[in-house]
Amino acid sequence: MIPVYILIFGAAAAAYKAAALTFGGALAAALLGSVIWFGLGWQGFSLLLLFFVTASMFSLLPDNKKAEEINAGGGARRASQVFANGGAAAVSALFYSITGNELWIAAFAGALAAAASDTWASEWGSRAKSRAYLLPRGRRVPAGTSGAVTAAGTGAAFLGASLIGGAAAFLFSSYLPSIYTVALIITAAGFAGNVMDTAAGAFFQVTYRCRRCGLITEKQSHCGADTIQAGGWKWADNEAVNMICTLTGGGICLAVMWLIR
Repeated sequence: MIPVYILIFGAAAAAYKAAALTFGGALAAALLGSVIWFGLGWQGFSLLLLFFVTASMFSLLPDNKKAEEINAGGGARRASQVFANGGAAAVSALFYSITGNELWIAAFAGALAAAASDTWASEWGSRAKSRAYLLPRGRRVPAGTSGAVTAAGTGAAFLGASLIGGAAAFLFSSYLPSIYTVALIITAAGFAGNVMDTAAGAFFQVTYRCRRCGLITEKQSHCGADTIQAGGWKWADNEAVNMICTLTGGGICLAVMWLIR
């Protein structure tokens, strides 16, 4: 097992060196990767790696400077962001190792599909040339605003969930029934997690107003000064909303698989 953990920590170190993760984020990723390998072996780790690699590839695309001013989650991923996106999946993998119940494999895949769906939607949506509209009234807002939807972001959300859904159904085909049905369920659950993330961003995610330029942002400081809370609930930051997203995806997938088994 030692070579496995050398591989995991080596991959985390490479991500840190490539500025995809902070030092704390790299340690968190190594921890989650170790838990997932322990619970679900190379199949689970491969699915996690697929999510991380595809999510990191967006850093190669041109940035939307306006969206970076609004979003709190840009740049190298911190430990809190890593846990928000991968914590539910890691817990599901751990529960599978304890219980041996295949439903936890479905929960694991659904949580990662939701994380991928949300990440793809955010990255493509923030760079979209099309208009962004804020739920529920459809008010036009800058691309990258939490709770806003774009055609590009919605399409990317479905593609991200489909990628993880298809890969999970293939990797765990010997554990779960009907590969096509499983892929569809995981994809739908992942996309539903993204929808929940969007709704949470629109209705209760915390936002702040810059004291100097008046920009509505997720950041607690802007233009060199602390911002003022403008809306939402203090606890509902970007990481909390991402956790809601992954719990939704994992929970829906687990429930549907339980109903049809």
